[in-house]
Amino acid sequence: MTVPDTSPLIYLLDDISALLGDLFLGGFGPAGESTSTHIKELSESCRNTGFAAAGKMLGDIYVMIEARRHDVKNRNDDICGMMCELMDYVLICRERIDIDTAKNNLLTEDAENEEE
Repeated sequence: MTVPDTSPLIYLLDDISALLGDLFLGGFGPAGESTSTHIKELSESCRNTGFAAAGKMLGDIYVMIEARRHDVKNRNDDICGMMCELMDYVLICRERIDIDTAKNNLLTEDAENEEE
């Protein structure tokens, strides 16, 4: 039995977590051009790897960050809620990968034991 390699997905989830951590720690100040570009790239990567919900949320965060550059009031409520929702999604995906990996390991172990 072959087990799918989940490491690219884990790297993507790690990248999203790091980005969210940076945005949270930055106090929701105006994001730089490189951060905006990184968010947009992550959004596309998510959509291309089957994380459509994460891709959409990152796209929404990108739009909010871009709009905030021209907003004098600098409201954080919407973006904070979206970032928290995305972090919850990332944690659920990690948990699902861990469960699937454990299940595959048990199935592989059972198959090896049957061969003996």
